[in-house]
Amino acid sequence: IALSGLFLDNPVIIIGAMLLSPIIGPIYGFAIYTALGMIRESLKCLGVLSALLLGVFLLSVMATFLIGSAMPLALTDEITSRLVANPIYTLVAVLLGFVAVLAFNRGTSEVIAGVAIASAIIPPTVVAGLVLVLQPMSLVSSALLVAGQIAGLITGALVAVTLQKIEPRETRDRTVARRHLRWSVTLIVLLFALLLGITWLMWR
Repeated sequence: IALSGLFLDNPVIIIGAMLLSPIIGPIYGFAIYTALGMIRESLKCLGVLSALLLGVFLLSVMATFLIGSAMPLALTDEITSRLVANPIYTLVAVLLGFVAVLAFNRGTSEVIAGVAIASAIIPPTVVAGLVLVLQPMSLVSSALLVAGQIAGLITGALVAVTLQKIEPRETRDRTVARRHLRWSVTLIVLLFALLLGITWLMWR
């Protein structure tokens, strides 16, 4: 659905695809499990997220190849706008990750909260797949945008669970969880800063 919206240059169809995306699950799960010190479960969530995004990417590649074999395809404005690695996108992803997790914890529908997450990551991932077929030289910038969005969303989600003081009840478990959370936040923030710096240099 997102692929058709991108090729038709129709943002309404792209937003419609976001309503069906299950991306919020693994990102939310990673943030919660990290806050609780459940390392194995948090890593599983990252694995699920990677598998989902890889599936989106490969499906986009195959669909673009098949459609392109039957008719000529052009890069629309909706596609080209996601070929430029802009640091503002990454910063917005942090806010989206934060707000989505905060809203979800307060009883907002998963569908509504999930739109915020999916809108930041699904279209860029689909674009990365289609440019591999149509314009391979743009793959690096589109992949950088996807990586920045992922890092931003996870950073925002971790900030949200930290501010809400989600942690185990037992004191010993709480100590382990806090240590795990500190390491996770440190690694994610370093990755986020690196991607933001590279994006800034490319954008300039």
